[in-house]
Amino acid sequence: MEYNKRQRKRIDQLVGNVSKFSGKERMLFELCGHSKQRNPEDKIQKLFKLLPNESNQTHLPGHLQTFAKWKFLMSCNWEFCCLCQRSVIYIVPLGEFPDFITEKSVQIGNTKINIFELLCRFCEIFFQGKLSVKLMPQVKVSSWEITTRNHAVTGSTQQLTSDFYPHLTKLFPKDTHSVLGITYTDLYPSEELNFELGEASFKKKCAVFCFGRYPLSRYIKGIRDDISCIDGDLIWKLVKV
Repeated sequence: MEYNKRQRKRIDQLVGNVSKFSGKERMLFELCGHSKQRNPEDKIQKLFKLLPNESNQTHLPGHLQTFAKWKFLMSCNWEFCCLCQRSVIYIVPLGEFPDFITEKSVQIGNTKINIFELLCRFCEIFFQGKLSVKLMPQVKVSSWEITTRNHAVTGSTQQLTSDFYPHLTKLFPKDTHSVLGITYTDLYPSEELNFELGEASFKKKCAVFCFGRYPLSRYIKGIRDDISCIDGDLIWKLVKV
């Protein structure tokens, strides 16, 4: 794959100096970041173990297709057809965010962008190819029917992730490949589980994730030591989630 000058610059900004990595990590970044490599196939074989080609066996061990897998794939065939015709991933901030997040800016070249625009830039590089990424206006969720509870230990408000899906699907423009909702309120997947950072539904073409979850390990005797500013480490954790 050949990168143009603008794409090359974005990759350099994201990865930085690859000399800080060692071994296979450095080799992987070099393969991803540089289009012209000598014998790239040899490097790929060193990085990844190829699956064996067993001519006498239709399926590889551990890859047998069960009825449940077949049924699910058949139910998703229409979704695959629709997704192939849509090319935009939309990121939408949900609800209220603290001022230190909404007012935070990052310098990219000669341009200052906010945290949400930074996420869009990151996703554009990650999904580089046929998919583009756009930021939607912030949406108020106070009128949405979202199941809430208070965390048993911290008392913090938590929202049931799956309740966001019906509302997010109503926001779809015609060119939507998928929608990613970002919230600062803690999430939980079910009554039995403590919390989750995020969740996605392939059939609904939606995902929701939270980067404002209060860390339980820092909750001591009812004293909250919540996040009050954004630094480089927090931004890196955010984009990894």
